[in-house]
Amino acid sequence: MWKPDAYTASVLDRMAPEVRQTYTLEQMQALQKALNPKKSPHAIDFRTTIPLWFTRIYVVFLVGKDRRRSTRRVARERRRQTRKLGVIFFLVGLLTFFLGTVFLLGYFLKSELGIDLNKQQHLEDVIPR
Repeated sequence: MWKPDAYTASVLDRMAPEVRQTYTLEQMQALQKALNPKKSPHAIDFRTTIPLWFTRIYVVFLVGKDRRRSTRRVARERRRQTRKLGVIFFLVGLLTFFLGTVFLLGYFLKSELGIDLNKQQHLEDVIPR
């Protein structure tokens, strides 16, 4: 005689008795297999709950072969590309700031020394106040 595991039995108990009685032995075994698909592929699979007076804590400890290498490689490549783009934006911003500062310092130095590059028009004439 087939005996369901605890979880399958709990699912069957929640069904209406008239529905549960229509299942054949083969259907019940298929239901159990569907509810508990396969054993964990982990070498160590420890799962438990710790009851505390205010709540319950679920603890899982798994050890097994890493099958996520390809997804981690893709994530690492994306981080590298993002870092590259960030460095490019930072360098462009730094270069813009540096060139702007050099231009302004050069302009003020030229003005203080009284050097006119265009004798007919000055920057003060072009920029409205």
